[in-house]
Amino acid sequence: MTMSRATAMSELPELTKAEYKILNVMWGEGEFSIREVHETLDSDWALSTTKTNIERMHRKGLLHRRNLHGMNVYRPAITRPVGLARWVRFFADHVLGMDTRAVVSMFGKSENISDEELAELEKLSARLKDED
Repeated sequence: MTMSRATAMSELPELTKAEYKILNVMWGEGEFSIREVHETLDSDWALSTTKTNIERMHRKGLLHRRNLHGMNVYRPAITRPVGLARWVRFFADHVLGMDTRAVVSMFGKSENISDEELAELEKLSARLKDED
């Protein structure tokens, strides 16, 4: 579920905290088994909880899955900016009471988001604003 210009902004996912935590481990890192995600997460979840979340995310279209030598491996189906767009909007509107663009600009100082991701997030945020 990557976002093309033709995709409606209403199709941007509203990620749960658990989904965000899992995607944050996976973005930009290739493919992961459930165990690899679980071992990388900073969480006290049981492995079965990680498995349940990952399988649900696959069904929701947030993760791609393929079989690699008899084991399922997963990779994100959405980019980091697509995953962040609605969170940024909610935070701007309901927590800070700021314009979304001002909140997006704060990401420019982060080492966790690339220039390309920042540009995509800026475009998505502007389109969300236009939908108001």
